[in-house]
Amino acid sequence: MHKALAVGIISSALIVPALAIAPEEYWVVQDATTTHCSVVAEKPMAQNTVVGSFKTRAEAESSIKTTKTCSPQ
Repeated sequence: MHKALAVGIISSALIVPALAIAPEEYWVVQDATTTHCSVVAEKPMAQNTVVGSFKTRAEAESSIKTTKTCSPQ
């Protein structure tokens, strides 16, 4: 019983931080000076205009192609 409890605690201690590393949201941001858009996994800074937020990186990247405010890179 104690061995199973110890294994559970150690396993959760290793798994929980790994889950926290993966970003939960991606943002498409536009650089104010160049009007180029990019995908970022961290909350955007003030000098960038947020075009949108998405659950996956693939959604964010495909939105760049269809967003008219993003200039071609």
